[in-house]
Amino acid sequence: MFTLRRLVGGPNSTPGELLGPDGAKLCATLERAWLNNKVGESRIPPGSYPLRLKRIGESRFDEHYRRMFGEWHVGMIEIDQVPGRDQILFHLANWYFQLEGCVATGTSTAPHGKADFGIPAGESRPGYLIAYPPMMTAIKTKGATLTVIDPVPDGAALVA
Repeated sequence: MFTLRRLVGGPNSTPGELLGPDGAKLCATLERAWLNNKVGESRIPPGSYPLRLKRIGESRFDEHYRRMFGEWHVGMIEIDQVPGRDQILFHLANWYFQLEGCVATGTSTAPHGKADFGIPAGESRPGYLIAYPPMMTAIKTKGATLTVIDPVPDGAALVA
């Protein structure tokens, strides 16, 4: 029901967009580049995955995020059932090297260095505040999935 649509990135980073169930953009995203699905170092492979809400205490981010966002933050959102991987979360970050295979949220991405991308300072938190509530609500009420799609070269058909 949610879609992470990746854009063309740099050698180390991949910008993208998180789309809601209606196809509207919720926020910008940032991931590491593709490195053969290496745990802690790579973005996840394209595909569809269930989203789950980790219970408070299941993530090292919990205490910090509860202090930052208050009681409405009821746990981290995890991209689940990725073959050979776990602990793939949506969280705050500005640079690909702050991500160990997770997905950062932001209001935009911008070039960083010669060929890579980042989320500009001050934009990760607002993106998270936009994306977290609808994902959390969908997970709690009816379950939610995330479909991850890579850029489609000009003239190529997207294979489902």
